Amino acid sequence: MRCLLLFALCACAVPAQEIDFDKHVRPILEGSCYKCHDAKRHKGDLRLDRWSAGLAAGEHPVILPGKPGKSGLLQRVMLDPDDPDFMPKSGDPLTKAQTATLKAWIDQGAKWPKTEAADPDAEWNKQFAIGDLTDAQKASQANAIKTVKGIGGIAGRVANSTEAIDVNLSLLGKNVTDDNLQTLSGLEPSLVWLNLSRTGISDAGLTKIGRHTRLRRLHLARTDIGDAGLASLKGLTGLQFLNLYGTNVTDAGLAHLAGMKDLKKLFVWQSKVTDAGVAKLKKALPGVTIDTGKYAKPVVVKVETKPVPVNKKCPITGKPVDATQSVTFEEQLVAFCCGNCKAAFEKDPSKHVSKVDGLKRKPVNAKCPVKGTNVNPDHILVHKGKAVGFCCPNCKAAFAKNPAKFEANIK
Repeated sequence: MRCLLLFALCACAVPAQEIDFDKHVRPILEGSCYKCHDAKRHKGDLRLDRWSAGLAAGEHPVILPGKPGKSGLLQRVMLDPDDPDFMPKSGDPLTKAQTATLKAWIDQGAKWPKTEAADPDAEWNKQFAIGDLTDAQKASQANAIKTVKGIGGIAGRVANSTEAIDVNLSLLGKNVTDDNLQTLSGLEPSLVWLNLSRTGISDAGLTKIGRHTRLRRLHLARTDIGDAGLASLKGLTGLQFLNLYGTNVTDAGLAHLAGMKDLKKLFVWQSKVTDAGVAKLKKALPGVTIDTGKYAKPVVVKVETKPVPVNKKCPITGKPVDATQSVTFEEQLVAFCCGNCKAAFEKDPSKHVSKVDGLKRKPVNAKCPVKGTNVNPDHILVHKGKAVGFCCPNCKAAFAKNPAKFEANIK
């Protein structure tokens, strides 16, 4: 009897139910992958917003249905964040629960919906429809990007085809304070993605973020912001993605999001919101997916495995074996062609054990009786019912030729 842990991954909880792409997987890809691998920005010629046979092709497939261990997507998100191949390159790393969900989805066959998003181009245009910038606005934008980079942040266009800007200050950690948010001044007409996770900002700093009404994605995970800060964001009605993981936000703070009709994904895991607060917001925003981190517990299934005989031919007659006629010898299953051969073996195994093909025997000696060096378990000779080990095939042959000469050295 052996116990197998199904969907075990990094010692974390894995959803036990069937994984639904739209409900469980797409939100993860939207939050961490689509900014580089969607209909418009397929870096490395990779798109993850739709299924194509190419994802499972080649020597290093991106997603190989049924084989998460051979799927490059899962391998990359599980690397150390300092590894140059780690994904995502920007933004928060996937949580253990998200990684486990991807693993379970691939394990279950990586099922995609029969129809993809109706019009990915329309979604792209909506997300980055910032209009034409004036020369003055372009100058202010260029100056702001330079200032952000000057403090060690990452800033630039989301894609060459748009003036929309992406800023990431999360890598600077607590060194980023409310004062540093002034560097975003000048990006009001064009800032669409902003990552402030793990920074030292407070509720007061979010008053400056509320001015950026073009924002579509906002990461505030593991910051000290709370309900008062979210009150400053009520004007961000075009926001589609908001990460409040590990913050001080409560149900009162969630109420400030009720007017964000475009909001599609909200993370509140390890915040101070309750199920009641989540339900109330869902009622106001039925189209939003709210990740609370409350996933199903892993399922432990006991699987009974039947031992398989080590040999295919009977050691006494040489005939094919009958698995029902078997005995356990040295913790291995040996099978015979019939009950008579089984009884003969049990009566005196030493007469027949050398003819059991596939039997792995542990040598009784640690040193080669011919040379005195350490034995190699691959070189075994059964002598008087005992498995004698040798360091090499030459010593084994020498012993077989004249056992009496070396018997005293079997220790």
